[in-house]
Amino acid sequence: MRDYPLVTPKFEREPDNAPGAFYLIKDVCILCALPPETAPDNITWDAEFQLGGCAGCPNHCRVERQPQTPDEVALIIEAMKGSCIEAIRYCGTDPEILAQFASRNWKDCVMRSDRIAYAVLFIFLSIILTLYCFPRVQNKLVQNRDRKTMAVLSNLAVAIEKVRTTNLSYPSNDAQLNNLLGGPLPNSPWGTKIEYKSGPGFFKLLTTSPYPMWTVFEYDSRNAPTGLVSYPF
Repeated sequence: MRDYPLVTPKFEREPDNAPGAFYLIKDVCILCALPPETAPDNITWDAEFQLGGCAGCPNHCRVERQPQTPDEVALIIEAMKGSCIEAIRYCGTDPEILAQFASRNWKDCVMRSDRIAYAVLFIFLSIILTLYCFPRVQNKLVQNRDRKTMAVLSNLAVAIEKVRTTNLSYPSNDAQLNNLLGGPLPNSPWGTKIEYKSGPGFFKLLTTSPYPMWTVFEYDSRNAPTGLVSYPF
């Protein structure tokens, strides 16, 4: 094959890469094994691994020998196509090879540094949003459900007070309360059970929010008009 001049590579190549147009970007290989299997006559594992100096594990692949025939060029280009991280690059000026890249819509056949920067920025922003926004959203949802729980207890307290006005006393147990209200007590908006307790001249409604936001919600008729309180435990 005819030799064409090279251009300055956009990335540093692996030091054991053969001189020439095709090269592996340094410290990018993820040992997927696809390039050495696709173009085994040209792309191999690193020199240290070949000499048995890496305890049986390769560090990276590299272009050990530049392609000398159209078939070898085709296999390396196929390996470039299959590389999920676009680690194989071309810095030559052979018009036929460049035409193949153009036909595949590979403008420069590089994993541009701006794409890497955008990926890192996206990951960084995702972490920040998760750490900052998720707790705020969670707290908002918790506050809304707490308000709904308080409203349910308040409405039940009003209904029980009406029962007392009619019957001159509070129901002494759940069965009497259910009978007078026309049905059992509902669960709280948290899905937890609402408990009814009564004594001489007073009653209490109790429920909780579940882990990890443990909170007690309590209505005590003896504390009217405040009556309704909540507190963590």
